[in-house]
Amino acid sequence: MKDIEKHLKEILKSISGNILGIGIKDEKLIKIIDNNININNCTLLNNINTSDSDEKGYIQTINIRRLRKVFKKKKTDYIIGNMEDLEKYLKYFIKDSIFISRNKIYLYGKLDKEKFDNLVKKYERYNVEIAIRRYRQNFLLTIDSQNAKSYKLKDLGYFIYDTISDLLTIFTDILAK
Repeated sequence: MKDIEKHLKEILKSISGNILGIGIKDEKLIKIIDNNININNCTLLNNINTSDSDEKGYIQTINIRRLRKVFKKKKTDYIIGNMEDLEKYLKYFIKDSIFISRNKIYLYGKLDKEKFDNLVKKYERYNVEIAIRRYRQNFLLTIDSQNAKSYKLKDLGYFIYDTISDLLTIFTDILAK
């Protein structure tokens, strides 16, 4: 995991613009984001509560299924996501990340071979350039979404296809047992 953290630190030091971070838990990475003066706006979505119990305030939570409505089309320059937090929302996240991202999407973490291949296949539907860096058991996926096109009808078709495919997988697993 240290190799990925090192590479993510280099990426975070070099980027500028608006960033959406999902599941970034490492304090060193958050500190690099805070110290980067080229970052205009950074929204971190994670399940870590950083406020003290003495302070009164509101913690805004955004449903990952509503990313498209909150961040609007092509308004976010970079998305950095941890696969541990995103894995169960991939059906929604893939189409929304293409819709809201203007430059690049960085996904890192650990997935088994089948889920990883499925993730890459789903992103390739949108004609994006994908660079894969593998580290022992982890990976860093860099998706260049500058030339990506997303259409509502096509997204709906992919969503229905993926849902039916997931249901068939669950059904066959039940029958196999």
